[in-house]
Amino acid sequence: MRQRSATIAAAALLLLAASFVPHQVSAVPLLQVLSNYSTVSRFTQILVDAGMGLQMNTTGSCSAIRCFLVFAPSNTALDDAYKADSVGFNALDKTKLVQHHYIAAAFGGSKAFLSDWASQGTPVGEDIGFGQVIILRPQEGTLYWAAKQTGSTWSYRVNNAAVVVADSNKEGDAGVFHVLDQVLLPIGSTQDTANFFSSGPSSSIANQLGIQKSLTIFNDWMQRDTTYSYVYSALRGDSPFKVRTIFLPSDAAWDRIPSAEMEKLNSLADEFRKVLVAHFAPNITVFTTWMNLSSSIKFSTGFNTVAWYNDSRMYLNSASKAFVSVGGVVAQFVDKSINYPLGNAIIHVVDRVLAFAHEDLLSLAQTNAPEFYRACSGVPSCLSLLSSNGTQLTLFAPADVTSLASLSNGTQLEQLLMLHFVPGIVFKPSMKESDLLTAQGSSGQIRFRMYNNESRPPAKPRFVRAELTMFDQPAKNGIFHKVIRVLGQPVQTVKDFINSHEDLSRVRQFMGSNEFQPNLGDSQMAYTVFPPSNAAMAAFSGYKNSKEVSIGAVILSDSQLRNRVFRRMVLPNQKIIADVAPAGVTEFATANTAENEKITVNLKGSAGLTTRFVEITGSFVMANISLAAGEYECTNGMVYPSSQVLFRDNDVEGYTRSGPAAASSSWAVLAVSLAALLTARWTDRY
Repeated sequence: MRQRSATIAAAALLLLAASFVPHQVSAVPLLQVLSNYSTVSRFTQILVDAGMGLQMNTTGSCSAIRCFLVFAPSNTALDDAYKADSVGFNALDKTKLVQHHYIAAAFGGSKAFLSDWASQGTPVGEDIGFGQVIILRPQEGTLYWAAKQTGSTWSYRVNNAAVVVADSNKEGDAGVFHVLDQVLLPIGSTQDTANFFSSGPSSSIANQLGIQKSLTIFNDWMQRDTTYSYVYSALRGDSPFKVRTIFLPSDAAWDRIPSAEMEKLNSLADEFRKVLVAHFAPNITVFTTWMNLSSSIKFSTGFNTVAWYNDSRMYLNSASKAFVSVGGVVAQFVDKSINYPLGNAIIHVVDRVLAFAHEDLLSLAQTNAPEFYRACSGVPSCLSLLSSNGTQLTLFAPADVTSLASLSNGTQLEQLLMLHFVPGIVFKPSMKESDLLTAQGSSGQIRFRMYNNESRPPAKPRFVRAELTMFDQPAKNGIFHKVIRVLGQPVQTVKDFINSHEDLSRVRQFMGSNEFQPNLGDSQMAYTVFPPSNAAMAAFSGYKNSKEVSIGAVILSDSQLRNRVFRRMVLPNQKIIADVAPAGVTEFATANTAENEKITVNLKGSAGLTTRFVEITGSFVMANISLAAGEYECTNGMVYPSSQVLFRDNDVEGYTRSGPAAASSSWAVLAVSLAALLTARWTDRY
């Protein structure tokens, strides 16, 4: 085995110390080892039928010219590839298919076990969310082998496929094979990017990927623009400008640009260059399958344009979509036209031309939020912002504005509409939980909160959930985001909220019933309510005290005891918005007015921080209650779904070790970090 640097050796030791599946020591030919594993029997048969098996069917140790590294797709992977495109799969050159999945002598005679990944050569490229990569050159195509550590667990990817670690590290006399969960598709290419671009719009690949216009535009630019000819030469691999990922707009992406805008762009040579160069990301190889859901990375494209790559559930219709954002333009990846490998690059086809905004907020609102546009067009101050020139704004346009119909006061309508505009540019990837932004021409504010890396901006001080369903759409005068509802305008009573929230289905039969008092549907009242979640109700119903008495079941079966406990979680005549309430200790009466039960709320926070901590003191059975399900404003109060039920053993007289319940007492510890509250995942629907 070749000499390694101290750095590489150290990395190897770390990897060896991790929890890897032990490799299988064998004294038999590698082909026989492959044949012994039924999970890769189909690939083994293809290998033999292609005449590639004989060289792996000999004994003898690894040498500098013969030491096989095989990435074998599982039978399921081959079945999936066939089902996805049976005609295309049957037409494949099976010899090239096999040659794309193995290297005859990858590392100068060293067997390439997973635990030796870091020692097989210096990783190249940047950490793009799935570790750094080693570039491998099989007989057909290019392989990018990546490794990533999460805790004590290592995972690996090769191009678009994940390594099935439990089935890998299988060793024969002269090599090792690892199992993949996908066939390495496309089959690969020895074509470099210069030849790819010069192949022209009539080529079969241009038609297959739907990029005929891109090949024409990019190739024409590279041929005639000597100012940036270094980019063209770099595509041949002979320049420091090493292009590793290229985002090509689809034909439909070019078609969506109005002809007048396209003519204008063509006439501005410098601007056109910047737009085209922004599609090339140097020194980074990004396979979309390397990204986990809701994860993102930041990198640079030509001219150091900041770019974001993400795989998120927050694009359109809550579907999981990979996208890239460059120069303020968010482009979705075109299905079946991604991860196309060239000899020195990866091609992804995207649905927009990057770094080129050609619409204004008004046209985006007309197209994507027509109801909001109609409401805004009747308010001069709102309409002027949509069509403003020179002023950069961020717009959160609600899809549903039905609730605005109830407003008869023009001033109120204007204030609510203006709450959806924020001065300046705010991209979704830059939104942070602690951000507090003042709306345009309004005293209202918007707080961005991150829930599983999703930004959902409720208006402050009105905490109305409004998820983003479209985001980062570029405009000449700002950035367009789309939200599901009007910000700052609650539309449900507390009772309606409890009866519609999925995670409150077990308590709604009690607190949401017509018999429960006080009436949480009373629009003339104000409440702060802590209804227990389904998990809290399940834990409560199964709770037994030290004498094995089922306290929870007893309380739930008795209406008097049950109502006493749940009224304890209702504060009448109070609308406590914890995030904006002043710090300090305040005592509040609960809805158990006959017993004069009270709780003490302590709002604390560090100087200069918006985070507040809520603490309710006492001695409940279930301490350390978390209100991690969020905060919601209703028309008649605030709701904080709770992770626990506020009860004590002596709530049930005669059953407990503590004796009768006291008429007045201070209650259980409820220590809640608003940081947790504000980063909770909201899954309810209004």
